[in-house]
Amino acid sequence: MQPTVRLLLLLCRCAEQLPLSWTPALGRGLGAVLGVALPGKRRIARRNLDLVYGDRLDDAGKRRVVREMFAAAGRHAIEFMQMRAFARKRGMAGIRLEGEDLLRVALAKGRGVVLAGAHLGNWDIGAVAAQSFGARVSFVSRKMPSPWLQEWWRLQRASVGTSMAVDARAPREILRRLKSNEIVVLVTDQNRRASEGIFIDFLGTPACTTEAPARFALRFGAPLLTVWSRMEPDGSHRFVIEPEIPVPEGIPEEAAVRRMMEEAIR
Repeated sequence: MQPTVRLLLLLCRCAEQLPLSWTPALGRGLGAVLGVALPGKRRIARRNLDLVYGDRLDDAGKRRVVREMFAAAGRHAIEFMQMRAFARKRGMAGIRLEGEDLLRVALAKGRGVVLAGAHLGNWDIGAVAAQSFGARVSFVSRKMPSPWLQEWWRLQRASVGTSMAVDARAPREILRRLKSNEIVVLVTDQNRRASEGIFIDFLGTPACTTEAPARFALRFGAPLLTVWSRMEPDGSHRFVIEPEIPVPEGIPEEAAVRRMMEEAIR
């Protein structure tokens, strides 16, 4: 194990010793640092707010939203480091899971579940919720810029029983996990190269997103569901699972993929 990975895991074990009541303040502080250190991300956030709100939200309001975005990112980073402590100390007491029956029905089919979502909320906390009723969870992640970061991310997730498949271009690994009746989680809100995805209309603008959730569901026969999450004012995490997206009949696969992905991002 690389020394950098050992150091990061040690920091996680130290973070676990801190009271969970400190997490919001620590996260807000880290978020403030990130907001200064990542000006490019701040500009992207502001541009997206302009796209969504236009003149309906003034400059002060948009700046406030961006600050809160970074505060949430900081909190999620601290929570990621404290995952084992969260699972041990709070568990389902800190999680609201809606639509659990839909997930159970999908898993009962025995072909695994493809779960599509976006970078909203803390997905690793959501995995703790799924495991509370015996489900195994795997995340499909892009390859990270450095091997040590990839390894730390993998080991920290493994510490609470979740696994990670690198990139949606690893179909054999994903098929193996679906055959084992696992929940395979993919996010659909990251920009893709034109050669890697499909263009979907998003707020009137063509956006290239991954086609992997629909493609895996069609080819492997796994149910495709969507999920969204948010952090509640009391600090709990709310996860809402939506009904299964039906497979279109009587149309070519490419058209079916597009229709299913359009439904997923809505």
